[in-house]
Amino acid sequence: MSQDVISQAHDDQRAQNIACIRQYVDARTPEQRGRRWELYVDDCTSGAVAGVPLKGKEIARKCTEWNLVYFPNYVFNDNIIFQSTDPDYYCVMSKGTGGINFPAYGGERQYDNVYFHLIRMQGGRMKEYFEYSNLLGMYVALGLEIPHLDGPPGWPEHTPEEVAYDPYPKPQYSDPAHPDVIPAGDEALRAKNIACIRQYVDARTYDERNRRWDLYVDGGECTSGAAGLPVCMGKDKARQCTEWNMVYFPDYVFNNNVIFQTQDPNLFMVMSDGTGGIYYPAYGERKTYENRYFHTFRMRDGKIVHYYEYSNAKLLFDVLGVKMNAIQVPAGWPGEV
Repeated sequence: MSQDVISQAHDDQRAQNIACIRQYVDARTPEQRGRRWELYVDDCTSGAVAGVPLKGKEIARKCTEWNLVYFPNYVFNDNIIFQSTDPDYYCVMSKGTGGINFPAYGGERQYDNVYFHLIRMQGGRMKEYFEYSNLLGMYVALGLEIPHLDGPPGWPEHTPEEVAYDPYPKPQYSDPAHPDVIPAGDEALRAKNIACIRQYVDARTYDERNRRWDLYVDGGECTSGAAGLPVCMGKDKARQCTEWNMVYFPDYVFNNNVIFQTQDPNLFMVMSDGTGGIYYPAYGERKTYENRYFHTFRMRDGKIVHYYEYSNAKLLFDVLGVKMNAIQVPAGWPGEV
């Protein structure tokens, strides 16, 4: 059995931790949102994309108060709690929606984005919390120009159906009343799916990376995509994307891969630290590109049906030297943004 399959040895510990996490991500009212800081331990760290981890519960309180002012009515929907084999380590995927009110941009605007909340727990309280998203979504919401990126040719053209497709996962819970309980009895299927996922994210050699497309189900049913772009449908396009990546992201690999899972034995997330070469001819010689990735996988009998790769795409502009205006963040955030 795969070492990545969750055992039933820590059910009570998981239940206690998840109850706290649910209070955080499912908060709706201003009162509920305003008490999030109380869910941390005293010597916690917290932070969000484009910032640095901030230490201490008092700082967490100030961040909570700042968010209530500048992200009014902001909530997280369709929250999926992904669990690791460590009963204190979780990643929650969310659709964030609500207002963003940065005074420099003329009042409140609608802001939607996909979030990944990486959480390490301690005794039913949050020890470490960091929130990842694609910062380009905030640029769009604030009306800031995103420069044209001169990408290499060869990526497949997108159809209207692909543009309209929402890659956000749709869990198929066996016990919808208790969606965060991972049952016993499906370990063999999980192990088979995880073996395929490991082939994908742990690929190191040229041949291993070049065969990723063959891990998808046959035909036109599968989808793949990355970095805020529309999906590509079908195994033929998955092969085209693989071949394109081999040229323009030479020797790019995913390190420190952590597999997270849900009650649905066919739905997984992998968090990775990606590193390696990026070569976009319009921007000169090969450069080293690093980013944090969240890969979502919908599996079927050990093959990939749906795959999407989330990251902060602004870092791609940064490494290529494409200048973007800095976001004018309101005063009062207790850390560096």
